[in-house]
Amino acid sequence: MNLEKISHSIAIFSNLGVLAGIVFLGVEIQQNTKMTQAQTRDAMTEKQMAFYELVSTDTEAARLYDEIGGFPLERTPEQLRFEWIVRSQFRMWENEWYQYQQGLFEPEEFLPRMELWRGILTNSDEYKRLWDVWRNQHAPDFAEKIDSIFAEAELN
Repeated sequence: MNLEKISHSIAIFSNLGVLAGIVFLGVEIQQNTKMTQAQTRDAMTEKQMAFYELVSTDTEAARLYDEIGGFPLERTPEQLRFEWIVRSQFRMWENEWYQYQQGLFEPEEFLPRMELWRGILTNSDEYKRLWDVWRNQHAPDFAEKIDSIFAEAELN
């Protein structure tokens, strides 16, 4: 009888161990999926920014892109390049925002970045103008965050 109780207890603990292992595996898979998604998004952003960098550093490429792309606004080469630099910056910030939302930045690391954004955005009318042009090309939650920075600046 005693041997039967011991055997039964061992079976219960073994089953609990297997169950705990399955739960642990599920958590690990979820974390791995989250990390893979973050890495994929980061790689996609990096590719976009490489294109933006090409256009922002090559005046002829910027002019061709604008001209052939159907953006016939008259702008100097410097204005074109500046616009592509700003576009790249918005994309980088959106990626940082996404990484923060995924828990990959701690608040004490991310919040100073947002102060930098605020300083840049609120000291240049050109950033606001360009944001109004490109706002719809960004994720809604990021767009709301940038909008709130501009709205806050208007109140002050």
